[in-house]
Amino acid sequence: MRKIILLFLFTINLGLVAQERVYQTAFNNADANLLITEFSDPIDLHLVNKKGLYSKQQALLILSDFFKANVGLVYTQKHEGGSKSKSRFEIGELKNKEHQYRTYILYREQANSLQIIELRIELVK
Repeated sequence: MRKIILLFLFTINLGLVAQERVYQTAFNNADANLLITEFSDPIDLHLVNKKGLYSKQQALLILSDFFKANVGLVYTQKHEGGSKSKSRFEIGELKNKEHQYRTYILYREQANSLQIIELRIELVK
């Protein structure tokens, strides 16, 4: 019985890690199309010069412009956490030679997947 429970917990953890890899890959490849597949509709989006509640299509345009202006960004996860209400967050960093951004991603667990409900990208330096 103990082995079954451990296997179940391990399987759940692998599913969440795979889900997280989608947006990490999107950040590292500057792929706004892939990133918006993780978004709720609408998404609370806060970038350096754009803040508001946007549809997925509007967010796609905003993020595409952001990635074009910030070539070579690399994403690094710094911290993650969650609550009993099935919401989780992750704080990370997007960095290239010219800029460093702090990221804050808020998720909601929905139908065995995680949906990004808020994305903040703030300029650090």
